[in-house]
Amino acid sequence: MAFTPFFQGTDAQNVINNYLGTSTTATTPMQTQDMNEFGVFRNPYSPEGFYANETDVNPKPPFTPPVADENGNPQCDNANGYYYDVATNSCKLIESQSSNNDNDDGFVDNRTEDQKTYDRMASDVTDPYGSSNEIQKYFNEAKSDASISGDKYYDFDPRFKANTPFMGLNLFAQGLDAFTGGQNRRTNRFNTAVQTMLNQTANDKIYGQGNNPFAFGTMVGDNTLRMYSPQNYLDRVGNLAVTGNQGSTVNDLLNSMQQAENRRNVYDSATGKTFTPQGATITTDNSGQTITGSPLRNADGTRNNNAYQSAVAKNIARNIANQGVSGFDQKLGGFNRGK
Repeated sequence: MAFTPFFQGTDAQNVINNYLGTSTTATTPMQTQDMNEFGVFRNPYSPEGFYANETDVNPKPPFTPPVADENGNPQCDNANGYYYDVATNSCKLIESQSSNNDNDDGFVDNRTEDQKTYDRMASDVTDPYGSSNEIQKYFNEAKSDASISGDKYYDFDPRFKANTPFMGLNLFAQGLDAFTGGQNRRTNRFNTAVQTMLNQTANDKIYGQGNNPFAFGTMVGDNTLRMYSPQNYLDRVGNLAVTGNQGSTVNDLLNSMQQAENRRNVYDSATGKTFTPQGATITTDNSGQTITGSPLRNADGTRNNNAYQSAVAKNIARNIANQGVSGFDQKLGGFNRGK
């Protein structure tokens, strides 16, 4: 009797079929229930409200920008259930919450409301934090290390990758992945995450349809996202005029910030020297937690000026996109609204 390897024989296929159900095999194409009545793909695990309309191929826009009142404070449409989210600088729809913490499986969710909010943001690709987490999965370290400008590259690969040492488990996972949307699901999440990330600085009324001069990065081809390094971003936007600042450029605003710091010189009686607060130690730095940020401090705790100025420039860009103005006062040398 000839020997047949397990994974090339009928036993392996039977194992997969038994796991997935008698009506589904590893080679079964996408189920029709994944397509709605309009013939548009819908991931059954997409959260409620992920798409604005059932005919939409792409999710609803990630941002509902607030409007400013007469005092410059952000306002949202509270009457229709929107609230201002300070974390994303946008209007969010209040989600209805169940009065019962137990689901149908008897599982009790003991997370605090803060933990639930954090977990929801961390996996929501329409939120900048969640989109960063999704994109980070595809970080290309070799290409990023080779970048002369220090830019970071993220190469999307829609193929399923199971890294368990057991081939049987890998086949199970592959079949389950196909059953839950597979490549279409991953492609949809990546594209939405990129849209969320780049649209933080988009404003069609100000820049025109499809123009985004203050974008934090750009797509290179269909599957590679390039995020600009702090210095490269400053080089790209430094000479751009800032809306609402009477023709001043980003560099003009950053220079006014430096001048304001110089006016706040501090005398150190212990050393007899005068220094500026920019050299002060930064004790807490969360700026590197997303792909748009870089650590603001050096190894000795002092401020990294390139990263700091780039972060200020990005806040200016976000404010223009969301509020129509930079929120930066040149006389003050800093922000008087927004982030």
